[in-house]
Amino acid sequence: MIVDCLNRNYCYWSVCDGAYVEMMEACVRSARDAGVFKDFNVMTDRPIPGCECYDSHKVEKSFGLFKLIYLKSAISKLNYDYFIWIDADSIFVNNPGSPLVAMRSSPIHAPLNEKLSMTPELLLEDGLTCKQLSALMQHHGLTNPAYSSTSAFWIIHHDAIDTVYDLALEFFHKAKSEGSILQISSILGYAMQMLCGNPEAHRRRRNPDLWATDFHNVAPNSIEDDQQWRYRDMFCSDEQFINPGIIHVPRRKSLPVPEQANSHPGQLEARAVDG
Repeated sequence: MIVDCLNRNYCYWSVCDGAYVEMMEACVRSARDAGVFKDFNVMTDRPIPGCECYDSHKVEKSFGLFKLIYLKSAISKLNYDYFIWIDADSIFVNNPGSPLVAMRSSPIHAPLNEKLSMTPELLLEDGLTCKQLSALMQHHGLTNPAYSSTSAFWIIHHDAIDTVYDLALEFFHKAKSEGSILQISSILGYAMQMLCGNPEAHRRRRNPDLWATDFHNVAPNSIEDDQQWRYRDMFCSDEQFINPGIIHVPRRKSLPVPEQANSHPGQLEARAVDG
C-alpha cells in the first residue's frame, strides 16, 4: 500500500510536437497564473518556456500507446515519486491543491466515468460498444463492474510503472489477437481497475475540484473567468456543477494530426533539448 502520498514529490509531464507545443506553453502559463509551480517535464521537439524539455525522438502515436512507451522508457528515469500526465490541450483555472488526494492509497489514478453497463449500446472510440468492452475486460480478469476511463489526465506512482505498463500492453495485445484494437483510455482504465481496490473512489465526480473534460465547450476560458459550470460527461448521463482546477478542452480548437514515425522503444532515452 502507498501511504503518506501528500508528502511525496510529483511532477506533471506530457509529450508534444508541432502545434501541440503552443498548447503546452499555454497550459504551463495558466498553471503559473493559478499559483501552481510544480515541474513540467515534456518530451518534445523544441524548447518550451517554463518546462524541462527532453528530446522526444519519434514514436508511433497510433492508439495513444506512446504515453506508456515514453513513461516507461524515459520519464521513469526522473527523480519523482509520482508522475501526472496532462494533455497539452488543458488549462488551469485555479489551484487544484494536491492532486495526490485522488490516489486514495492506489498506485494509479485515472478518472473513471460511468459504469459501462449504464449505456451498453453506446459506441466507443475503440469501435466497440460499452457492453463489448465491459465483456472484454471481464474476460481478461476484471471482477468488478467495468467503468469507462480517460487518458487525458492520470497519476501514477513510480514503483507502479512497470506493472501498469505490462498490464495495459498485455491487454492491448490480447484484445488485438481477438480482433479488437483498443485505445489508450481503455487499456489504461483496465490496468487501473485491475490494481485499485475501490474503482468507485476514482470516479471523476468524487474529485470535482481537481480535473474534468469540457465535452460541450461550456467551461471558463481562463483564471479570470474561474467559476462553477455545468459538467456533462461524454454519455450525457452525469451532470454536476463543478469548478475543477484543471480543465481538458479538446473541443476548443481543431487539433492537427501528430507526426508519426516508427521507432523501437529501446531507442528512446531522455535527453535535454538545447536551449
